[in-house]
Amino acid sequence: MALLREINQASGQTIIMVTHSPEAAQSSSRVIHVQDGVIR
Repeated sequence: MALLREINQASGQTIIMVTHSPEAAQSSSRVIHVQDGVIR
């Protein structure tokens, strides 16, 4: 996670991560939930 954050900050690249882990999601700056194929 630290490496992804470093890449994001250094290069300005957007990182898209798909996870079921609440711990991993907490380290991001934005969380988008998808339920039954619908963005919530």
